[in-house]
This record gives sequence, C-alpha cells and structure tokens, in this order.
Amino acid sequence: MNTSTCLAIALLLLVGPSEGRRIRGGSLLKTKGDDAETTTTLFSKLRRQLNSDSGNGAEEGATPAPSSPPTAQPTTSPTTSTDAPSTSGAPTLSDAPTAIPSPQPTDTPTAAWSTVRTALVNGNYTLWDGIEFTAGQESYWVKALEFLEATSDGMPDWRIGQRYALACIFYATNGVATPITDSYFWPGFTFDWLQKWLLEDSYTLAQRREECDWHGVVCDANGVVTELNLNQNYLTGTFPKETVILAPSLKILNLERNTLLSNRGKDETWFLGQLTQLTLLNLAETSFEYDMGLPPALEHLVNLEYLIASETLFSGPIDDYIFANMNSLQSLDLQVNNFEGDLPMTLKNLPLKYVYLGATSLNGDLSTFIGDGSQFAELQELWLDGNDITGPIPTQLGGITTLKSLSLTSNELDGQIPSELAALTNMAQMFFYRN
Repeated sequence: MNTSTCLAIALLLLVGPSEGRRIRGGSLLKTKGDDAETTTTLFSKLRRQLNSDSGNGAEEGATPAPSSPPTAQPTTSPTTSTDAPSTSGAPTLSDAPTAIPSPQPTDTPTAAWSTVRTALVNGNYTLWDGIEFTAGQESYWVKALEFLEATSDGMPDWRIGQRYALACIFYATNGVATPITDSYFWPGFTFDWLQKWLLEDSYTLAQRREECDWHGVVCDANGVVTELNLNQNYLTGTFPKETVILAPSLKILNLERNTLLSNRGKDETWFLGQLTQLTLLNLAETSFEYDMGLPPALEHLVNLEYLIASETLFSGPIDDYIFANMNSLQSLDLQVNNFEGDLPMTLKNLPLKYVYLGATSLNGDLSTFIGDGSQFAELQELWLDGNDITGPIPTQLGGITTLKSLSLTSNELDGQIPSELAALTNMAQMFFYRN
C-alpha cells in the first residue's frame, strides 16, 4: 500500500467535525465548530461526490440483497416465541419488503430441514417464509443459517430468532465489498470490523454461543437484546431488514459514523418503522439515503427520545407528519443535510430540549416558527444556523427562559436584536453574525 493510499484511508476514517467555541449540551451529541461551513466534514463531501458519480442504484456486495420481483408478500411478522422472556410491541410488516430472494437451481435432492431452520420458519422469524435460504451460499441468510446450525443446538426458539437477527447483521455488513467501498478505496477492499463479534470458526463454541457478550450488544437480565451500539465500526453494505426480529425489545440502535453503510430509499429503510420500542436512533454520518425528506417509516417511532440523523444523504422537504406522534422526543439533530422547505411546525408540539437544524437548507419566517414561545417551554438549545431563515429575531424568544444556547448565524434575518433577550438568565451563548 503506497503512502497516498494510507493517507486517504486515514482521512476518511479519522477526520471528524472541527472543534470550536460553540458547545452543545444535548446528551450523546457532539461538539461543532463556530461556522456553519465547518460542520460539513470530509465524510459528507466524499459521500455526496460518490452519490453524484454513481447514481442511486442499489449496492451489490458479497452478500447481496434480494433483486428479483416479489412473488408473495410476508403473511406474518417476526414474533417472539411463547417460551421467550416477556416483551411488548411485536413488529408488524405494514411496509412489507418489495422483493424476495431468487431460489438457486439445484440438481441435487433437497435435504431435510434442520431443527434450527424449522424453528426459524415456524416461529415466523424469517421475512419470506424460508425462501431466502435458497438464495445461494454467498447470501447473508444462508451464512446466518449455517452459523446457527453449528452453534445453537438446544436453545429455545426465541433465542434462535434473536441470534439469527444478529447473524444477519454480521454477514450483511461485515467485510462486504460494494461500489461505495470500491470508489473510496479499491475494488474488493473491505473491513472485518465484526471480528469482535465471536461468530467465526476461530472462536470456541462457548464464545460463539454467548451473543450478549459481543461488542456493542446489550441484553437485559433475561438475555434479550435491548441495545445495539455499533457506532464507528466500519460497517459496509446494507443494514438488514431482519433487525425487525429484535423489535419487541430493542430500545437503542446506534449506527453513527459508519459512512460506508448505505440503505437507500423506502425499500431499504421501511424496517426502521417496525422498531417501535426505540428510544434512541442514531444514523449520523452514515450513507442512509432518502430524497423526499426523512424516511416515512420514522413516523411510527412514537417512543423516540433522541433522533440523530446529521450528515446523512437525506434530502428534500420534511413532512410535518413525521414528528406528529413523537410525544417523547427530547433531542433532534438533523444538521448538515440537504433538506428544503419550511421549518417543521409540528416540532412546536413536542417536549424538545435540544434542536439542531443547522446547515439543512430549511427556510421560513422565524417568528412563525417560534410563535408566542409557550410551546417551547423546555427548550434549552436551538441551533438554526446556516439556513435561509428570514424575518426579525422574535421578541418571544425572551419568554423561553430555559434557553441556554441560541445560534442563528448565517441566515437572512433582519432588524434589531430584541431587548427581551436580556430576560434569558440561563443563557450561556448566543450567535447572530452573518445576517
């Protein structure tokens, strides 16, 4: 590997947002620089350049997603077996997958199903009634099935289903070469990030059977997965839809800073809407893509407290209905995305403490968004810098006494700074320049 290649990889994987004087206090959120321009990291520039070069076609990798037209829709959703620890909120497939795997031709007799395969199909843990297991040896479904058959003897059905979901994540995102990795590096280059997940033959059977000990996997006292913290782990390929198997118990899904991970359009993001128990969803600095605002599946995440989707490939107008039922949302970070249209007015009806909408290309009149200020009674940080927001700075901001940080830089505001802001005794920092 030559010096220039090493430098390119180092820049791609290590460069993050620049630090600056403006500090935000939202839990689990990063520090940003002073100017709106500094929030655009090298990740964003490279992703957008790649997108303009390669178009919007689906990725192809070592473990491909379904490509053929559907012959049937799933008739039931993945559910937790009756012998599983008690959970709630089982997923429903209201936005069903639009394609099923193509069976591979064979000249050999079909072998009898293993007990594991039978448990997966009969327990409704497969999205296409087991058809996916005929998709070929290189598909992530078959690799996941083979792993389970080698390591899951004697386990209850609910745990076989849980391990199948995790194995699908492993084989769909670990070391998968795609057009994105080919463009960033060279053809065939991959990362084996999930070596910390003990699925490979080099680990002991005991290690391979304990999924709750794998990196980033958090389980409750009953061994049920509640969190996946896979941030900055060099995921590639497409995050698999089989994640919905974990929906009854999964509360945190953190995929931040996996810039080579690409789920495109409604067909590859519908499953997010099935994860209805999520309290935190973090897609920041990934290549999740949707060109009509935010994926409509997000409207079903009514238990979210933190939604973080900064520096993705989301673009277009944001529909107000996305946030209409997020009545627990405390922190929203959509910075550095190429949205369009007005600021979402439904945000006024939520118990938000932290709102970060800088460098999103949103517009509208600030006074209309703020209203009389009473609907932002808990707001502590509001960052709207680097947009096309117009009008005067509303005097009603002075009534939001919880405010600690306000940034309105680089907009189209006019008029005077209102004296009412002097009432903000909790204020630590305000930024109004470049208006």
